Amino acid sequence: MIERLKAKESSVVRVANVQMRCEMELLNTPTTHEPFVAPERAADFLALSRKTVLKLARRGDLPAHPVGRGVRQMWRFRLSELSRWLECEAVKLDQPSGSE
Repeated sequence: MIERLKAKESSVVRVANVQMRCEMELLNTPTTHEPFVAPERAADFLALSRKTVLKLARRGDLPAHPVGRGVRQMWRFRLSELSRWLECEAVKLDQPSGSE
């Protein structure tokens, strides 16, 4: 029983470390000359609808860049940031749940 708990704890620590690394990478993304893409291209890349991509961007759940200062902002995306975000989301999905 103790060995099983230690293995589970080790797994949780490993997932937490990967999540922290992913979050740091997202925050420390070097500025490059990668072009921004429109929500339609981001939606195609993520296999989501344009509406879902924009909703995630507005909530701050998706790496996105608002353009403009008006009430209706335009959103632009970098595919490299979306790719890293996908990798981090996959790690979160692999995280063991608390119930057994």
